[in-house]
Parts: sequence; structure tokens; C-alpha cells
Amino acid sequence: MKMKKNVQEIGPKKIINDFIRFINSYSFKEEIIFLRKKYKIPKSGLNLVTRPNTKKIEEVTVLIPGKWGRDKHISCGIRLDLKKVTNYFPLHGPEWDDIFCTYLFYNYIPEKYMKKHLLKENLCKIVDLKSEFDEYDTISFINLLKNEKEKCEVYPIAIKITPYASRNVIVDFIKQNLKFIEALQKKYKDPSATLGKTRSRVASKKHDFIYKNKSKLRKTIAELTDKKFGGNHRPENIRVVISRKKRGE
Repeated sequence: MKMKKNVQEIGPKKIINDFIRFINSYSFKEEIIFLRKKYKIPKSGLNLVTRPNTKKIEEVTVLIPGKWGRDKHISCGIRLDLKKVTNYFPLHGPEWDDIFCTYLFYNYIPEKYMKKHLLKENLCKIVDLKSEFDEYDTISFINLLKNEKEKCEVYPIAIKITPYASRNVIVDFIKQNLKFIEALQKKYKDPSATLGKTRSRVASKKHDFIYKNKSKLRKTIAELTDKKFGGNHRPENIRVVISRKKRGE
């Protein structure tokens, strides 16, 4: 007899697999190599001698280490550059920034940290709205609105529940309104940011677009690609893509 999977584990496991596929994609690896070169981080990340204890990485939020973290201008630049690279990954927030940062510096995926975070927040999230609003006074209400707007980029759809709704009422409500929920998901879904499949289809479209414009200046192609697909494309990367397309790769 097959054991039933714990429903709570399905979401996190799926997202972790998608995250691993994302960081193993050709375009992401290319960007990581460029950032390590730009900020003088070892090509394969910090080695075992300079890497903090693995247990420490898993237990606490990893900050930008050493000389990179001490210089506010550099650490800010790293965060901003990394943000451009991770635009295609649908989940965002401080925790995801730290996970990507850990990978940039240590070539390491903190899976335990990810699982712990994803049990509370992944593709769906439960929020105590009343307590969130109660924390803010009138003066800081603008900050609340700003924070809520940022959250709406990741979670643009909400289901509001009274404390008197029973389990059956909640489940029935979701079932009855599923088509409406799916329509709203479709409205806000970014077709270039995918979960559940690799980015190869998106990368293929991007590479076709680059090759189609191969007669233009590399800098111009990079700018056009940024505009159409987002991210931060560089002329040297454009040359690599065109060269590989010519060879039929």
C-alpha cells in the first residue's frame, strides 16, 4: 500500500526542485559567473576554508560575508545586480534574496533553511490581516501601504475569511470560486516566470530573438533583449548565444 504524501510537504518540495532547475539553467549560471568576476568572488564560490560552518548557514540568515559585506556600496550593488538576475524566479522576498546570495558566494543551496521558510510561505500564504494592521499607527500607515504593495507583487490574490467560517464552508467556497481564482491568476501571471518546468522554453525564445537580430550591434541587441525579456544582458553574452546558434547548439 502506497503511503500518502503529506500535503504540507508537496508545495515546498516542488518549489525546491524548481529552484534547483532554475539555478542549473545555462543563462543563470552565466550570470553568476559574470557577477563573481565583477565582484572578485572566486569563480567556483568561496572554498571550504573560507566557508562558514554548514550548520550555521542552515540556521541563520546568511549575510554578505567578509570584505563584500563591510563595504555598503559594494553589498548594495551585489543585492541589486542579483535581483536583476533572479527576476524570472516567481517567488521574491528577503529570504529568497538570502538564499540566492548564499549560492552566489558559497555555491551552496541551504535546503533546510529553504524548507523551514517554505512551510510558512510558498505559493500560498496565510496572513493575520488584523494583527498586521494593528501593528501600525497612523503616522507609519504609509509604510504599511508600501509594504502591502510590495507583497502584492508576489501574492496579488487574496481570500478573506471570517473567524466563523467552518472548514466545509471554506473548502466549498474555494471549489465554487476556482474558475474566478484561476482567471485572476492568469491575469497576473508572468509568462516568462515559470514553476513546474524548466526555463529552457523561455531561454529558447530569447536565444531565437537574439539570433534574429544578429545583424545589429551587440550592445543594441542586449538592450532590446533586456526590454523584451527583462534581466541584465551583456554584449559578451550576446556573442556567445549567436556563436552557439550558428553551430546549431
